[in-house]
Amino acid sequence: MKLAYSAADLPILKNGHHTIRSCESRTIICFSSLSPEIIFDIFLLCACRDRHSFEIRKAPLIFTRVCRSWRAIAYSIPSLWSNMRLPSLPSKASKAISLFCALDNWLSLSKNRPLNFYLQSSSSNSSRIDRYLTILGAHSHRWRDIHFDLPSHSSFPRVSSAKFPFLERLVLNTSGTAGAEAFIVALRSVERLQTLAIHSPWHDGFEKLLFSRSIEAFALRCRAGYPTLNLSRLAVDMTHCHNLVSLQLCLGHLHIQELENTPRCVLPKLETLSLNIHDLDMLAIFIRVLKLPRLESLELFAAPEMGLESELIGPNLIVLLSSCTESISVLSFHAIEMPPGDLRNVLAVAKNIQSLTLTSMASTYDILNHLAFRFSPTGQLIWGQNTNLSDLTVIPDWEPDSRPSWDEDEDDENSNVEFYRQYCKQLVDVVESRRTIPGDAHCSDGEDIAELRTIGIDLDFWRTAEQLGAIEHSRLEGWQDTMNLMPYEKYPDRTHDIFNHLSKINPRFDLEFDILSSLL
Repeated sequence: MKLAYSAADLPILKNGHHTIRSCESRTIICFSSLSPEIIFDIFLLCACRDRHSFEIRKAPLIFTRVCRSWRAIAYSIPSLWSNMRLPSLPSKASKAISLFCALDNWLSLSKNRPLNFYLQSSSSNSSRIDRYLTILGAHSHRWRDIHFDLPSHSSFPRVSSAKFPFLERLVLNTSGTAGAEAFIVALRSVERLQTLAIHSPWHDGFEKLLFSRSIEAFALRCRAGYPTLNLSRLAVDMTHCHNLVSLQLCLGHLHIQELENTPRCVLPKLETLSLNIHDLDMLAIFIRVLKLPRLESLELFAAPEMGLESELIGPNLIVLLSSCTESISVLSFHAIEMPPGDLRNVLAVAKNIQSLTLTSMASTYDILNHLAFRFSPTGQLIWGQNTNLSDLTVIPDWEPDSRPSWDEDEDDENSNVEFYRQYCKQLVDVVESRRTIPGDAHCSDGEDIAELRTIGIDLDFWRTAEQLGAIEHSRLEGWQDTMNLMPYEKYPDRTHDIFNHLSKINPRFDLEFDILSSLL
C-alpha cells in the first residue's frame, strides 16, 4: 500500500519540481535585468546579513559562483573583501600554501580599504605562523579592527609601516616578546585608537602605551615577568587619556618606583577599573595616585602572603572612593586583606553600592555581622550598612590558618565544624534580614533600603556545611524560591575576562568571513 501510494504521488512531485524550477528561472532573469548599481547595493546588504557566516554558499563567495557578470560586480566591491576571519593553519603544507594564496587574493580584492580581521591559530609550525603574520603585516597601514590570538611560540606581528593611520581597535594575545619594541613604537603614533588589549609577557615599553587622547578602553595582562613602573611618569602620561572609560591591568609581581610628590592623576570619564597586583602595598600605592570622579565599578585582585594584611590599602581606598561616592555601584575584592575596621570604613564611604563581592578575605567574617539588618519596632534601621545592596557574594578564606578561632580549646575537627556553622549562620542572618524588610522600613537619613535579589554561593562549601550539620538544606531551598543563587567558582579562570569585557565595550568588531572554508 505504501509503495502504491508513493508511486501515485510521483507525478504530483515532478510537477511541483518543474513549477519551482520555472519560478527560479523567472527570478534569475528578473534579477539579471537589474542595473549593476542596484545589484551592488543588494550584495552589500546580503554581506551584512551573512557577516557571521563562513560558508561558501553565503556572501560574498556565493556571488562569484552564479555567473560572470555577478563575479565581476562582486570583485569590483572592495568593501566585500575587507572583513576576514582567518583560520588556524592547516597541518598539511599544501593546504597552508593554498591558504596563503587565498589570503593574498582576498587582500588584493579589498584594494585600499581599511581591514578588519581576526586570526586565531594554535599551529606549532613557527615558520608558517611567521609567514602568516608577514602577509598581514604588509598591510598594517590598512589595519582598523584587529584581533590576534597567537600560539605560545609566536612573536609580535611584524609591521610594514611605522604608523597605523586607520587603527581603532587592537587585541593581541601572544606568549612571545620578539618584535615587541618595534610594534610598541608603531602603536605610539596611532591617533584614532579607541580600544587596546595586550596579553603577553611583560615588556618595558608597555608603560608608555597609555598615551592616546582617543583611547577609551585599555587592558594589559602580563603572562610573566616582573614589571617595574615609574609611577610619577605613568601618572603624567595617563592625564592625557581624557576619554578613557575602562582600564584593566593585570601586572602580577609589580614593583613601583614611587617618587615623592607624585601628582594625582584625574581620569574624568573612567567608569570601570580592574587591577590585579599581587603585593597589596604596591596595589595601595598605585590607587593612591588616581582620582576617578565617575567610577562605577572597581575590581581588585591580590595574592598576599598568608595572613598578611596591608595597613595602606584601606586608607588609600577611602581616598579613591571619596571622589566617586555617588557614582560607584560595584565593588569586587579578591584577597584584599586589611583590618576589619578598614573594610567597614571602605564600605561606608561606598554607601551607594548595589553589588558587593568579597572573596578569600579573613575580614569577611567581621563584615557579615555589619551587613545584617536590624530594625526598631517602628521600622527604623538601627544596625546594618550599605542599604542599597541588591547583589552580594561573600566567600571566606579557604585556608584553615586564616580562619578566626571561636574557641581555642576545640580540637581541629570540632573547630572545622564551628567554622562552617558560624559562617553559614552569619550569611543566613544577612540574607534573611535583607529579604524580610518591614513595610515601613526607613533609614534615619531618609535613604532607601533595597531588597537583596542575588546571593553568590560556593555550592561545594555549602554541601560540606550540610554534611557537617552546620546548616539545613531547607535554608538553601527557601532562597532558591525567592531569589537568584549564583554558583561561585573557587578558583575562577580569568584568562579571557579582559577580552570578553572589551567585546561588550565595542561590539562593532565583527568576525565575518572564513578564508579557508571559502576560497580554498
